[in-house]
Amino acid sequence: MVQLSGELAAAIPEDSAVAIDELVLTATAFSTGICRLEVEIVYTDGGMEVVAAGAVSPRDSAEENAAVVLLNAGTRADIEAVAEVPSDDEVEKDVTYVTNDLSHITVVDECSDAADDDFASLKFPYSVQPERPDAMEGDIHEFATAEVAVIPGSQGGSDGASIIITGDTDAELTATGQWAPPEY
Repeated sequence: MVQLSGELAAAIPEDSAVAIDELVLTATAFSTGICRLEVEIVYTDGGMEVVAAGAVSPRDSAEENAAVVLLNAGTRADIEAVAEVPSDDEVEKDVTYVTNDLSHITVVDECSDAADDDFASLKFPYSVQPERPDAMEGDIHEFATAEVAVIPGSQGGSDGASIIITGDTDAELTATGQWAPPEY
């Protein structure tokens, strides 16, 4: 599970709201060198609507908006909307699957070679409230990022996959160790 700490989540700019409460991750590695990352999305109140609407340049569908906002998947070869999570036999390499209810994203790609070889970059966006004078409708900022590597094998043996997560945030760390809102 990937979740912002309470202190970090409290550092979003005033009059803004974080869209994601937590991301629950599971991974599978196939003998072909392809990995599958499952991302179950738990939204904050109103967060799904923010993600579905997309950024200032929204896509054609809520599923595409979710993939772009949460994964920056605009650079991925294919985003496919699905009614339910596809089985292992149904997935294809270089495809990002997003369920119609936006609760789940499946990323299928070549496995990571090392801990610093990112398989996916998961975003924790926040919406800028329209009451802010500098806000535009649909304005979404990236607050934090979880870089995820999916490496074949696990610590207990060769089966499965290991998930390695590193992160970054736009929040500022003060000299006293407190989180402060990012400056834009």
